Amino acid sequence: MAAAITEARGRVNDAREAYNNELKLKAQGKPAPDVEARERNYFEAMRELSRMENERDEDMIAHGARKEVDPRTGAVRWFSGAAKPSAGGRTGFAGTLQKLFGSTRTPEGSEYRELIRATVAGDFHSHVFKASGQFENEFGTGGAAVSPEMSRRFWDLGSEESLALRLFRSEPMNSSEKIVPMLDDFNRADDKIAEVQAQWTPEGGTINVETAKIRQVLLKANKLALIVAISRELLEDGDAVGVAREFESAMAAALAARIDAAVFSTGQGSGSPLSILNSPALVEAPEQGGQSGGLVYENLLSVLERLTPESATRYVWFASPTTIPALFRLSYVVGTAGVAPTGVFSSENGRYTLFGRPLFLSAKLPTLGTRGDIVAVDPSQYIVGVRAGIMVQRSEHALFGTDQTAIKATVRFDGRPAWPSSRTDSDGVVRSPFVTVETR
Repeated sequence: MAAAITEARGRVNDAREAYNNELKLKAQGKPAPDVEARERNYFEAMRELSRMENERDEDMIAHGARKEVDPRTGAVRWFSGAAKPSAGGRTGFAGTLQKLFGSTRTPEGSEYRELIRATVAGDFHSHVFKASGQFENEFGTGGAAVSPEMSRRFWDLGSEESLALRLFRSEPMNSSEKIVPMLDDFNRADDKIAEVQAQWTPEGGTINVETAKIRQVLLKANKLALIVAISRELLEDGDAVGVAREFESAMAAALAARIDAAVFSTGQGSGSPLSILNSPALVEAPEQGGQSGGLVYENLLSVLERLTPESATRYVWFASPTTIPALFRLSYVVGTAGVAPTGVFSSENGRYTLFGRPLFLSAKLPTLGTRGDIVAVDPSQYIVGVRAGIMVQRSEHALFGTDQTAIKATVRFDGRPAWPSSRTDSDGVVRSPFVTVETR
């Protein structure tokens, strides 16, 4: 059974990766014909893994497996032949599940079972909770790391909530810092690319040797963390599975919100990501003469003029929700007869497009009429670095005096524009993969 479960976990990981790859293609406006099939495969693999883990756990309980933890040394001892269920029903943890759910099988699979079991029993030494040591993993006395499966689910939830994690170029970090090499492609004079210029050469002529100019983008793993306190009564007396789901979703959403805020608007680049709106690479399209607030068709045309040509098939729009009324009212002058709608903005099933490219709403951007209320971005030119995903830990001792269990989630993350500045093209126009409209 153990080998089969290990194989099932591998299938879940493979299916998740295939599904995420399709989502990234779709978000970038590229064909993603297999996204629905990949989604089905992913959820079927998760259901199969959950079924197998439930069967294993119920088999262990049915055979009377019982574990005791020495409170002084933390040593674990397993016992077989535990007390049989009485005529009145199951005993121990199985009985608790029977009372909570009407069955010894919880609807969400074995991981929630183990979370509830260890939290209620105060078991810091089971295979779900690993006791921490020294400063690397310490979370108060008796700190514990939640299972890898739960950490992955936190990360999946965070990725769904965060536009930056879902759409931008991702670079895994194997240490606290990572250097990403890039072409230094900011001098387009005389048709140069990264200081390399092709030459027309006659037959037998000498071809000059060119040296490409390289630059580096440095990513540093900045820590983002939060702690949530849950009362013991809530865990013991309420719907423990529902409680686990609620705090999991809330913590993942809170991390995602801070990540997006730092990536889009607030990040200063020291101890946090460098945001798009604070980047020296951001180009601002000018307001239209006599414009007072709002957003007009000519603003958007000016943005597209300043977007790098190579980003034309990759860029997406990010906009404040306050821009939606103005986007629906976009129009242009038709001779002396008045105005006509542009038709460049559309909405279908909650998805928006502008000039045929995806538009995503984010409340992390400034309100309508303010610099940064709408931004055209090439997602491949903003780099996010993640060091080991989300670490989830819990402790019953950190808040011992108030009889609460503390859950801590941390992620080490950085984000940087791939461009240190804008670029002046050979036609004299200053361009960038990040373009907005100045304050009107």
